[in-house]
Amino acid sequence: MTPEQRERDLSELDECIEVLGGRLTDLEFLARRLKTGQSPKRAIAEIIEQSASEIMKMYLITVDKGDRKWSAEQAWYLVKSLAENEDLRYNEVLLSNTFSSSLTASGS
Repeated sequence: MTPEQRERDLSELDECIEVLGGRLTDLEFLARRLKTGQSPKRAIAEIIEQSASEIMKMYLITVDKGDRKWSAEQAWYLVKSLAENEDLRYNEVLLSNTFSSSLTASGS
């Protein structure tokens, strides 16, 4: 790695860590990718792509929908809301039209 490349990667690193957040497992995953020689921006792009794919599989296009406790619409609402806002309030999510209709008491 050239000194110029190393300096550029270090300048990218702060920005990439901010995008990734502070979850230890995500930071460890980033560190492993950096050790293999990936640039910080490339590593983050691949982490985001993999996470998006996992979200799609787990919450939106699962084959066995019988065990799910949420609808695809509810999952999409959460993904979209998190993309638009840094955080969500639990009570506001529950009161949204997407979730409020599913909060009726079930008869046991």
